[in-house]
Amino acid sequence: FAYTDIGDFFEGLCPVQNESGWQYISENFEIEFSIDCDFAGDFSNGFAPFMKDELWGYIDSAGNIAVPPVFSAASRVSSGYAAACLPDGKYEFIDPATYVPPAPPIEELPAETQTRGC
Repeated sequence: FAYTDIGDFFEGLCPVQNESGWQYISENFEIEFSIDCDFAGDFSNGFAPFMKDELWGYIDSAGNIAVPPVFSAASRVSSGYAAACLPDGKYEFIDPATYVPPAPPIEELPAETQTRGC
């Protein structure tokens, strides 16, 4: 096996990078899933941080995106929570299992979704 970067095995999965990109392998060194990202982190509490286009999000142990990449920094999950840095530089604790990104301000919504009056 030839990798350009390797993480650590946690919760039975290890992030590895090769010419194909980032993948997670099992303890039997079999590819479990691939992820389109710039960096893949180690699993903790069922989630792993990943970075895409300089923003961080979280995937679950099946390779599904649990939290889209919306943070400027993201920690490993510990006791069900992770510290994540918002683009404004403020940190918050999030639960990747239930996190819903905030809606954009109304002025950023497409015109066809905006309504007049109440």
